[in-house]
Amino acid sequence: MEILGLGIPEWLVFLALIILVVGPKDMVSFAQRAARVIRKASQSELWREMRATERELRDLPTQLIRESGIEELQKTTQKLQQEIGGSLKPGNVEPPAAPKQTETDV
Repeated sequence: MEILGLGIPEWLVFLALIILVVGPKDMVSFAQRAARVIRKASQSELWREMRATERELRDLPTQLIRESGIEELQKTTQKLQQEIGGSLKPGNVEPPAAPKQTETDV
């Protein structure tokens, strides 16, 4: 499990450093100030724009595939492969006809 790209061991080290730097007495006031800063940042216009940009970038490959028509080509290709594959099954294949002899062959 990762939060902001950091795993549990990294977060534990981070919290231990905060406790050492801030001290147990000031921990409550520090946590309140940190929560205010995080809330203010997450409600800011800049944060909303960053999240919107992230969604756009995440959806960009799908959008490009739809616009280019690759999705339709893939469906058509699969359909053709199924049709060809169905006609090439062992019971459906007819042996090639023997070539007809002409007068020039004799």
